[in-house]
Amino acid sequence: MIRQASHQDFDFIYEAIVQSEYSGGDIFPYESLFGMKPAEFKETVFNIFEEEIEGMPWHYEHWYINELNGHAAGALCSWVEGSDGLSSDLLHAQTLSFLLPAQWQAAKIKLESLSSVTIPRMNGFVQLEHLYTSQDFRGRGVMRELMQFIFETNSGKPCEIQVLKGNIKAVSLYEYMGFSVQNEKCNPAIKNLALLSSDCKLQLTKQHE
Repeated sequence: MIRQASHQDFDFIYEAIVQSEYSGGDIFPYESLFGMKPAEFKETVFNIFEEEIEGMPWHYEHWYINELNGHAAGALCSWVEGSDGLSSDLLHAQTLSFLLPAQWQAAKIKLESLSSVTIPRMNGFVQLEHLYTSQDFRGRGVMRELMQFIFETNSGKPCEIQVLKGNIKAVSLYEYMGFSVQNEKCNPAIKNLALLSSDCKLQLTKQHE
């Protein structure tokens, strides 16, 4: 059963955020940037969700849960970019800089390096992010069902996913689901600075059928 997330799903949602940020590697970007391990960063993310900031991807209304046998098996975040006239990435950055002013200022040089692989999201495209399947339910088509649900719910709209190139399993799944690479940005300094698990970011899109 696929349903919209609620406040009671926060712990599972946060696990989805953490694992998707690792992106198949061993680097948690927010620890590299702000010196905050996943357990420490959890309170910041919780506060963002509780604020229910309009247009912010970290908002319960943008999250969907796939349940199997009464247990949360998979989750993803989805929204239409630019539907409220705001860049979701810019809003995300502004929110973090407001909540973590000292850490944000200290990470200024690292943030500039990360900006070198930033790919602007395409307005009007349905975004899919933080795609995660619990280890206990992998191999059962949980994520394929979630993605298909998003396609059907947003019938006629093109879709976009951004992912690190090094996350080969994820890239393979997205291509299997009809996505193709539209853009790629790389910077070797990203991996040298241990900011991300890969020094290349991919933008994949799927046109409406």
